[in-house]
This record gives sequence, C-alpha cells and structure tokens, in this order.
Amino acid sequence: MTYGQGDTRVLGESGAGKSTLAVALLRLLPGNGEIQRGGVMFEGQDLLGAEPRTLQRIRGARIALIFKSRRLRCIRRIRIGEQISDVLAAHESLSRPALRQKTLQLSQKFFRRIQRAWQTPISIN
Repeated sequence: MTYGQGDTRVLGESGAGKSTLAVALLRLLPGNGEIQRGGVMFEGQDLLGAEPRTLQRIRGARIALIFKSRRLRCIRRIRIGEQISDVLAAHESLSRPALRQKTLQLSQKFFRRIQRAWQTPISIN
C-alpha cells in the first residue's frame, strides 16, 4: 500500500485487520506479533528499522492512532483533553498555560473536522 501526505483512511469490513495494520505500522504489536517482511516508510525513515527512541518521537507527535473500541468507550475517566494534553507534554516543552491553550486549539480543530465529516455533501457550505 502507498499513502500520500494527508491520507488518513483505512477502510474495511469488521474483522478485516484495520486495527492490526495500524498497530503494526507503529510497531505496537503484542509480544507474539510479528512483521515478517516489508517496510514502513514515513518521512524517509523506515519505521520497522527505527530505534525505539526515534519511534517515541514520532508516535503521537507525527502519527497517532485512535482506538475505536466499545470496551474503551465505556471508560469515561480519561477525558479527550487530558489525552491530547498528555501527548503534547510528552513531545513539547510548554508551560502549563501554553499547554492548556494548545490543547484547546487542537480540540476545537479536531471536533470541527468530526462535525464536518458527518454532514452530507449538500449541507456543507
């Protein structure tokens, strides 16, 4: 598969392996998981051969995975703002006020995209 800049969609039926693919791309497979061949090129770097430190800098900052799971959706203890803030804090040196401001900006941008995605083509101005 080849995806260009800005491509974010992997479509398939339930059980087709979309989540497994995403987890493999980020090298987050469980201990019994194995990638047998191929490569994952991202911004000129093969993620399959990347050092753990390099992957840590990329995950969350450049590539993110949002798990869609009924089981996880029931856990309402961690708010989306906290999750966004945690990722920003791990990858950027920001003061608390700057971290809060950037979290709010990203949240608003993200939710506008979600709202727009659910509109029909006729209703988009």
